[in-house]
Formats: sequence, C-alpha cells, structure tokens
Amino acid sequence: MEEFLTRSALPVSRAFSDLNSFVDLYGRVWATITRPGDYARIVREYCEDAVRVGIRYAEVHITTAARPFPCLLEAVETASKQRDIVLRFIVDIPRTFPIEVGFAFLEGSKGVPDVVGIGLGGSEQGYPPEPFEPLFAEARYRGLHSMPHAGEDAGPESIRGAINALKAERIMHGVRAVDDPTLLSELAAQGVPLAVCPTSNVLLGVAPSLEEHPLRRLWEAGIIVSINTDDPGFFDCNLTGRVHDSGSPPRPRPRRLRATCLEFRREFFRT
Repeated sequence: MEEFLTRSALPVSRAFSDLNSFVDLYGRVWATITRPGDYARIVREYCEDAVRVGIRYAEVHITTAARPFPCLLEAVETASKQRDIVLRFIVDIPRTFPIEVGFAFLEGSKGVPDVVGIGLGGSEQGYPPEPFEPLFAEARYRGLHSMPHAGEDAGPESIRGAINALKAERIMHGVRAVDDPTLLSELAAQGVPLAVCPTSNVLLGVAPSLEEHPLRRLWEAGIIVSINTDDPGFFDCNLTGRVHDSGSPPRPRPRRLRATCLEFRREFFRT
C-alpha cells in the first residue's frame, strides 16, 4: 500500500477512525492501482499471506473497472495459478458511485471465470441499498450471488434494504441488526448469514471493544455468523491469529462453534 501511494506522490498514512475515513483511505489506495501487474501482485501477496496462516479457500471482494487493462481478468488468472489456495471473487461496487458505473463494473465481469458474486461497499450513511436494486437484479439474472455490505455504521434499515431490494444472500457485517430484535429473529428464520469483522468494527468505532462486540448476541439469536478479516492489509490482522491485542471476542461453546462453522461452510459460493 505504501509503495503504491508513494509512487503516485500521495500522502502515505494509515490514519482512520471511522468507516468514512477508512473508505477515503481505501479510495486513495485504489486510485493508485493503475498499472498492469498491480492486481496480480496484490492477489499473489494476499494468497501468500493467507496460506501462511492456513487458509485454503477465500471469497474476496475486489473493486475493478476504470482501468486501461483487464484488471479483473488479471486478478483471476493470478489466483488460478496458486497451488495451495482457491479464490473466488466478488465484484464490489462503491455505493457512492452512480449506478451506471456499477453496470460498467458488472459488464466488465462478463465471461470472467471464478467471479461468483456482486457486492456493495463504501460509506453507508446517506447511501442506502435501494437505488442499486436494478443492478443487483441484473447481476442475479446473470447468475451472480448478492453479497452487499449493510448494517456496519448504518442501522437496521440498511440491512432490511439489502435483503428486500438486493435480495442479499449474505450480509457483509450486519452487526447493527442487534438494534432491532425483530430483525434478529427474521435473519435467523431466513438463514441469512452475516460475515462479521470484529477487528475492523473496533478500529472503525462500530463496536467499543472486542469484549463488547455484539458477536455473541448474534450467535445467541441463532444467526449464521462467520468471523472475517475485512481488509487485513489495513487492519493488521489475520483470520487464525489473535485479532486484537486486547483479546478475543467472547467465544461460543465448542459445540455451537462447530455447528456455526458447518452452517457457514454451506453458504460458500464456490463453483
């Protein structure tokens, strides 16, 4: 990241305190990934790091398009050459962009192998899911799965919008569901899984600490939950190590943890 920023003469800083400041940093880094080989390098180094901590399969959100080369294909081809890990890709649409840009992202994924889904990321406040309903309908028609971010710093209405308008099959984050007991029950009943990222939630101020993270409340509500790293390069964490110096979030009983792992494994979109 620092190398990409430096070569573009942009300020090198990891400073962020909330989702919006993180999205700003993410956007500045993304704007520097402009040369052929950049996406290949990112994917290759991610795979090396993932294998080092024992990961063998990952579904990775990737922001592409607006590049003078087929960057998505470059990423997919690089992943296909890795021997010790399998990657599948989710094309992530910045929700602050016009929907026409989202359609350009979607069109750029046409015919690219190993793309399994479409996501919606970026700042949530002021950018609800509903305007992207036509885009996600087209993506689902093309066989892609719906995996938007929702309920990270926006409230339960963001999650409801993702489910009702975007037909979300997986919610990225979704922790604000704890603000609405009815929504908790609906998520459990419908079996909509949440991909929760405790470390980033703490670092971005979504949760005050790992000890106070709502993970246990989600588990106890019967919701299918997985623990994820979000952006490990930014948050300096990995999936199998300690996720934060202050300790791990409250753990469920081993039997419940095994059941949760099996439940979420069924939610993989591996092709």
